[in-house]
Order: sequence, then structure tokens, then C-alpha cells
Amino acid sequence: MGDSLLINPLSMVDLGGIGNIWNMTCLYVLLFILGIYLLVLYLLMWRKNRQFREFNAKLKLKVEEKTRDIQERNTFLQNIVDGVSDSVMVINSDYSISLMNRVARKLWDERHIEDPERPKCYEISHNRTSPCDGKEHPCPLQLAIESQKSNTVIHKHFTAQGDDIYMELTAIPMTSVDGNVTSIIELGHDITSHIVTQDKLEKQKNNLEHQVYHDELTQIPNRMFFFDRLRQTISYCDRSGNRAAVVFIDLDNFKEINDSLGHSAGDRVLQETARRLQKCLRTSDTVARLSGDEFAMVINIYNGDQELIPLLKRILFLIGEPITVKKSGLYTTASIGISIYPDDGTTTEVLLKNADTAMYRAKKSGRNKYEFYTST
Repeated sequence: MGDSLLINPLSMVDLGGIGNIWNMTCLYVLLFILGIYLLVLYLLMWRKNRQFREFNAKLKLKVEEKTRDIQERNTFLQNIVDGVSDSVMVINSDYSISLMNRVARKLWDERHIEDPERPKCYEISHNRTSPCDGKEHPCPLQLAIESQKSNTVIHKHFTAQGDDIYMELTAIPMTSVDGNVTSIIELGHDITSHIVTQDKLEKQKNNLEHQVYHDELTQIPNRMFFFDRLRQTISYCDRSGNRAAVVFIDLDNFKEINDSLGHSAGDRVLQETARRLQKCLRTSDTVARLSGDEFAMVINIYNGDQELIPLLKRILFLIGEPITVKKSGLYTTASIGISIYPDDGTTTEVLLKNADTAMYRAKKSGRNKYEFYTST
């Protein structure tokens, strides 16, 4: 082509061919540049993909590592709470349980769990279908939500075996960022043995108090109880302006019963006499055995001294009824002396002494009767 340009005249040269060659050359150059660009782009994308794969692989490793770490921490936490001797539960605001230890799991009874994946606290602890309520079973979760403070309540629970246990429940609130209680940590301490021991001690205390203030043979109040009740009655009369009577009762010829029939017969008479005297009492009155065959009563007077007369006659009548001793009827009588507060004394000792004096007058005047105290 170059020779033809030099040898032949310019008019004879084919310029169209030259243009075609130039166009093809430019096309090849563009295709080459495009190929280089695509290659570079491919290499960049391959590099990015490799980096992305490497990043994903590292991220996956980190996720797996974090997952293992969380699982290990959860296992560690579960082992810790399982080692606690008290029950531990994390209870959400909808009553579902997200964590519980081995002790709490002992309460689990599948028959009462509607959704084992999200068991409710009241299903586990009380075998109920609704949350706890009322004075006997206040809900610690609701108390924590309302007060946003820790609280302690006592509940009666049932084990899966049907045994009763008493639990002291302490609810520790867990709050969100905005300060609302979202769940609680509930610590349950079994106080069953404490309650049982407390009940036994209370019964022992009551028995001891009963023994201190009651006569062993007749089981009615003794001298100590009588004087305490008489002091209370005097205080009441001072405040109210009412009057009161001390009634001293002594069985007639009781020594002869012991000597002839034995002490067991005498004990039977004393027990039956105490029972009959109790039948004469109102709720505001008191009867006690002072010693031997001596009994005393504190009677509140509301409508005048004359209201004592029917009571005294009833006492004499009941004591005079036969008492069955060794399959036979034994008859006895009593002498009664009465002193009035405040006419015949203002202290327990004086009132009882004057009633005793009146009783001896009744004995001297024939027995089986009553006498009011007089100073002459």
C-alpha cells in the first residue's frame, strides 16, 4: 500500500481501503481495551468476592465462637443456679419462665403444663390455670411490677407428689432501659420445716401456758389464773362503775369421801364438780379450783346484787345432784360465801378472804347454803 502511494498518482490510490483498515485497527484497539477493562473488572470482582468469602468465613467463626461462649456461659449459669439449694426462676411479665433451676424443676408436673416450651409460673408452683391472687397467695410478680421494688411473700405450694410445702418467695425486679419491670428473679426458700417447728413450739407454748394457769386434775383455771382474772375484773369495774362478786365454794365433808372411798373417788367428785360449775358460768365469768376441794368464781354484776341469787341456787342444786362413783350414786353438798366489790373490799386478797369468811359462816349455820359477807 505504501509503494502504490509513492509510485502511482494520488488519484489512483484507493483511500476507502485505507479508511477500512483504520476502522478495523480502532475496533481491535477498542476491543482490546474493553477486554483489558473486563479482565480488570473481573479480577477486582474476584478479589472482592474472595475478601467477602474470607470476611463471611471469619464472621461465621466469630458467630460460632460467640455462640459457644454464650452456650458455655448459659451452661455455667445453669450449673450455678442448679447448685443453689433454694428454687430460682426468672419469670417474665406474661408469667412465662425463661430460666429455672433443679429445685424449681422438682415442682414440674406435665399434667398441668399447657405449653411445655413456655410454662407459666402458676402452672408449676400451684398447678393452677390462672395467676396467684388474694391474701393467701399474693402474686410477687404483680407486686414487683406495681411497686418496682423487691418483695417477699409466703405461699403454700404442692409438689408433683402431692406434698404440701411452704415457700418464702422473694421477687427481685429486672427493668428495661425505660425503667419498666419486664421480669423478676424469684428466689423460693422452703420454710416447711420452720413452719412445722414453729407450730410445734406454739403448741408446746400453749400447753405450758395451759399447765401454768390451769389445774391439772380438773383442767379449769387455777389460783394464779383466778387472781389475774379478778384483778382484770376490778380494773374493769373501776372504769365502768359496775360491781363484781367473789364466790367461794367449799365441798361439805369432802375428807370423808377420800377416807372412805379413796382418792380416786375424791378426784372423780372434784372433776364432776368443776364441770358442773362451768355450766353455771356466763362468758364474762370465771371459775377456778384454788386447792383441794375449794373453788372460787368471779361474777360480773350488771343488774344489782339480787341477780346472784338464781346463780347461787343453781350451784347448790347442781352440786347436790348425785355423782356416779364406782357404779353407785354419791351425794355431796357445798357451802358458799360471797363478797362484793367494792363494798367488801377493793383488793383481790381482801375480797377472797371475806368470801372465805362468809363461807365458814355458811358451814357453821348448817352447810349446803350460801352466805353474803357482813362485817358484823
